[in-house]
Amino acid sequence: MGPLLSIAIPTFQRKEWLQRNLNGLISQSQSLPDGLVEIVVSENAGADGTAEYLAELVKQFPHIVINLNRVNVGADANIYLLPSLASGTYLWILGDDDFLEPGALKEIIEVLRTGPDYIAVNFAASDETLTRKGVPYWNLDRNLEVRSLKECCACVPHFAMGFISAWIARRELFNKISVETYSRFARWGLSVMLDRYASIAAAKHGVILAGVMLTTRKQSVSEHPPNFDYFNWFFEGSAAVFAYLQDVMGLDKGIVQTRKSWLLRKIAIKRILYERAAGIIDVRRVNKILLGGYGDRWEYWMGCVPALYVPGLGALAGAIRRLGTAKPRGDK
Repeated sequence: MGPLLSIAIPTFQRKEWLQRNLNGLISQSQSLPDGLVEIVVSENAGADGTAEYLAELVKQFPHIVINLNRVNVGADANIYLLPSLASGTYLWILGDDDFLEPGALKEIIEVLRTGPDYIAVNFAASDETLTRKGVPYWNLDRNLEVRSLKECCACVPHFAMGFISAWIARRELFNKISVETYSRFARWGLSVMLDRYASIAAAKHGVILAGVMLTTRKQSVSEHPPNFDYFNWFFEGSAAVFAYLQDVMGLDKGIVQTRKSWLLRKIAIKRILYERAAGIIDVRRVNKILLGGYGDRWEYWMGCVPALYVPGLGALAGAIRRLGTAKPRGDK
């Protein structure tokens, strides 16, 4: 019998965070029966000493599986390798700077022993240094069992579909889309998101965890790719995902429309005002992206268009942000 769970970490140029992560994983896994959990690390040809660190680590813990890519194959392709490197019944692809909460692994193993097809792992975001933690990403009083993609989407936000660490599934439910489709969506970095929708659609039984199992570290601006463009990455990419889900996979149009509306209300309008206040927005280009992908939603016309074009809104948003971060009188 192989391991019940393989925890697979794709990594590149984050040796310190990886060390911290593996220390916690090893500690929690050692409290479980031998052979129950497998740890896999795929290092993407970095030059910060990660490969050398892993070579020493495996001498001490030979059950850890190490893959060293000869060249940097890209983040999405490195993730695509992981199911073939693992041997567990279930696979958890874990970000190198996403950290387990105390006792999380034991609780997750208990849920996996009940035999679901997948688990959605609740998490909380933190700042760049992990010193300030936010609220849970979704709010549930107890674990929720779901039997369809529609039921899962009613609880788990669209953004979390693309968060690699939020999903544990039977290993055969990974890489459900073709490698050609996977590669095509890598231009936005949303291959994993599309694959997750496809895998949940193929599953029969999922469990949405109520308790926070992970803390995910917010990346600093310096860690973003060069010329990072939020609207191109997330909104243009998500529009392509929605089109594929509806036109190719036949996902219910109502689910797609609901998720589009949520993105516009909760993220797009705030992001537009932020970029206007910061003076970094290209109004014409952003409008082209939103009109092309979301022009069928009233939230675009009633929310995004005014946010883009009404004079003074950017300055007002900036003033509100500055007011919100200002110290009250009397503070030193």
